[in-house]
Amino acid sequence: MAGCGRPRRFNVSYATKPGGWEDFIELALPELRRQGLAREHYDEQATTLRESFYGASRSRTLPDHPASKVRSALHEDTALA
Repeated sequence: MAGCGRPRRFNVSYATKPGGWEDFIELALPELRRQGLAREHYDEQATTLRESFYGASRSRTLPDHPASKVRSALHEDTALA
């Protein structure tokens, strides 16, 4: 799509197995890294996938994210019980 700019996120799924992930890591990931679209290293302190992407300080969703409303509601329900 011309004029749309560079993609910000990728949703990757295997096309064939076994071997789909290995091919992606060996063939696609180096090119994504070359273009600056994938990291070389990840935060070693991160314990969740979210922390790996956004940093160890971002263990929760942002307040304006729909999931934060669900989390808040769950905490309110358990506090009332």
